[in-house]
Amino acid sequence: MHAARAGSPRSLLRKTLIVGQVALSLVLVAGALLFGRSFWNARNQELGFATNNRLVVQVGLSDLDYEAEQAKFFVRQALDRVRQIPGVQGAALTRMIPFQGDWTGEYDAPAGARANFETDQIRTGMNAVSSDYFDVAGIPIVRGRPLGAEDIDGATVSIVINEALAKDVWPGQDPLGRTLAFSDDDALVVVGVARTATYYELGEQPTPQTYVSMERWPQRSAHFLIHTAGQPTDMLPVVQTALREIEPRIVFRWITTMESVFEQEIGRYEVSAVLVAVFGAIALMLASVGLYGTISFLVNRRTREIGVRMALGAGRRRLAGEVIRSGLRLVLAGMALGLVGTVALRRFTESFLFGIGPDDPVPIFGACAVLLVAAFSATFAPARRATRVDPMVAMREE
Repeated sequence: MHAARAGSPRSLLRKTLIVGQVALSLVLVAGALLFGRSFWNARNQELGFATNNRLVVQVGLSDLDYEAEQAKFFVRQALDRVRQIPGVQGAALTRMIPFQGDWTGEYDAPAGARANFETDQIRTGMNAVSSDYFDVAGIPIVRGRPLGAEDIDGATVSIVINEALAKDVWPGQDPLGRTLAFSDDDALVVVGVARTATYYELGEQPTPQTYVSMERWPQRSAHFLIHTAGQPTDMLPVVQTALREIEPRIVFRWITTMESVFEQEIGRYEVSAVLVAVFGAIALMLASVGLYGTISFLVNRRTREIGVRMALGAGRRRLAGEVIRSGLRLVLAGMALGLVGTVALRRFTESFLFGIGPDDPVPIFGACAVLLVAAFSATFAPARRATRVDPMVAMREE
């Protein structure tokens, strides 16, 4: 007689190991789908601004020791020079670029406006930008107009706000021509409303934002945002040369592209997705190999039984179905255990995921489907081999 049977300690140990491997595989495959879906959501999120073909060159105006009027002259001259470079489709200056720092301010709540701060003030994000900024950045003006040359030296100080601020302060009203003020003596007139964009981090709630003219109020540090016809980095030497012709002392503090800034922001989601996917693939492969080995082991131990049943008229399809079902039972047991681990993983990793709700069933269903396909593939070959047993040979082996 054979030393090991289907219910022997050896076979039970094999089955237990398979159940554990399947459970671990389900957790890791579900995790891979979770993080993969999170990365996809992050990469394809609507940012509200353009990233392609945008070169970013940061310069420090404070390094040049300019007086206010000198700084204004440099800003205008530098922008005109950069815009004339062949291959440059647009250029603007901005104090802030998305995902890189923040600048906030508090305005007095105007009469009839709804304050969003406890002391009857309006707290918003702020940015100083030059003319053409909204075109270059790809942020649409949905009402009114952008900041332009008429806002540099005029008696009235102009400001552009975003849709979130307009909705928050003047819900259902026309914000154009209304004023915001840091104090009673410094009123800023709303001349335009820009589409709300992402400013500080992916997935942020719509954030109130205001824009003032950098050509009117030059900042200590500024970023040239340059829209190029080709690869942004190919234009860098020409841009640097053009700016040094205007100011030889200029210092370039930071050079990048908007695509690089965005890639850096979503990098943590990509790394997580790749790592978990690798571990999930390894676990799935080990579980499939283990399941194949276990089913093959059980089929070999039942060779005589299968032969006798075939001699008595048992159909080949029925025997193959029994082999496949025996494998699927192990998989289902492992999946039941793995679902518990998957729920725990979901709760533990929820803060690391992007754009995935707590009730999103797609990753779990997807992982179950992958495991079932892998299980069927792993049990098909042993099942097929079982149907090819010669009854006479099987009985002689005993």
